[in-house]
Amino acid sequence: MKLATFVIPGKDAQPGVLTADLKSVVPLGDVYSDMLALIDAGEDGLATARARLAAAVGAVSLEQVRLLAPIPVPQNLRDFHSDENHMKLAFNQRRNIIARMAGESDPAPVDPSTIEIPAIYRRQPVFYMANRFSVCGPEAEIPRPAYTKFFDYELELAAVIGKKGKNISEAQARTYIFGFTILNDFSARDRLFEELQNEFGPSKSKSFDNGTAIGPWIVTADEIANPYELRAVARVNGVARPETNGRYLLNSFEKMIAYVSESETLYPGEVIGTGTFSNGSGLEIDSYLNVGDMVELEFEGIGVLRNHIVASSI
Repeated sequence: MKLATFVIPGKDAQPGVLTADLKSVVPLGDVYSDMLALIDAGEDGLATARARLAAAVGAVSLEQVRLLAPIPVPQNLRDFHSDENHMKLAFNQRRNIIARMAGESDPAPVDPSTIEIPAIYRRQPVFYMANRFSVCGPEAEIPRPAYTKFFDYELELAAVIGKKGKNISEAQARTYIFGFTILNDFSARDRLFEELQNEFGPSKSKSFDNGTAIGPWIVTADEIANPYELRAVARVNGVARPETNGRYLLNSFEKMIAYVSESETLYPGEVIGTGTFSNGSGLEIDSYLNVGDMVELEFEGIGVLRNHIVASSI
């Protein structure tokens, strides 16, 4: 099933289940106040959604509603850095941005195939705690922060945690995934590379209003056998980057969940992002976002997450 959070004009946001043709949504707001309540209900919640979908009672055309992020305010939001090929492809442009910020010429490029990524990425999953209050949904406008000259998108897959757990084994981790969705971790690259020099991780480079787009809905885990084989593509103003998938990820969702749950309880409604897929950012090709640009991230079996870049109001 595909589960969404939506707004009918004049009414409060509510969860719903998409019809098979993706043209309508069946409301669930009379049973579950929001997506978190639906996820908390576990198998009973999914059974209710299936029954409502089969009956299709009260279905509303998507043209008459506004989709929000599936979980407008996640319980928690962790974003990993795990795609080996992305790290290699981005290496030269990272050095270029640092040089340009210092008023210097771009350094001589290095063959990406010869780059050795830091060993830490192979030893353990690496993540940062993102701002769960900066989440927005499909078609949302993304204000380009005034403090960046190198604004970028990131093509990511995300998993939604479906039940409470602690010290979860890698073997059991899949059973804790409620479903999958698309995540765009918008980034101010110049601010990011400044921040990484402090060895404390990203902060304002990835924390600003509407800085993390998620959607357009959650696809329940039973419908995606292997999330790492889903074909994915990023487009800016209709121009597509090469197709990609999760084959270069150093860590699976199972490893990520096992790692973060060590001595720490995970809760239903938490969101975990893979980090940028290879061919999933402008950084890799030295091409950045401007006001007026439209960014589309598409995953096979999930859908398209589309957002529009606008000027910052500050």
